[in-house]
Amino acid sequence: MKKEYNIYELFKGEKIEHSLSLFKKEDREALKIFDKNGKPYLICYATDKERPAKPEEIVRQLFIKKLLKEYNYPRERLAIEKEVWFGSGIHEKSADIVV
Repeated sequence: MKKEYNIYELFKGEKIEHSLSLFKKEDREALKIFDKNGKPYLICYATDKERPAKPEEIVRQLFIKKLLKEYNYPRERLAIEKEVWFGSGIHEKSADIVV
């Protein structure tokens, strides 16, 4: 039997109110988290790819949903983990969400 998850249990003592207070209750509760090999996963709103459902990823997905639904950004104009250059370009990093 596969375990069912909710976002609140995945935050494990982190300040849930602070992390999730920017998002509507119905959006927080609508996030579908499923079991994959005994670990929680979700489907990315921007890419339709499976991603581990860790607190940072949950918040990112809620921001993506907000961009798509409330601000009407087209999905094809969003990128996840996009490489960007800072400063002289010596240090390559990635941005969580690029619009």
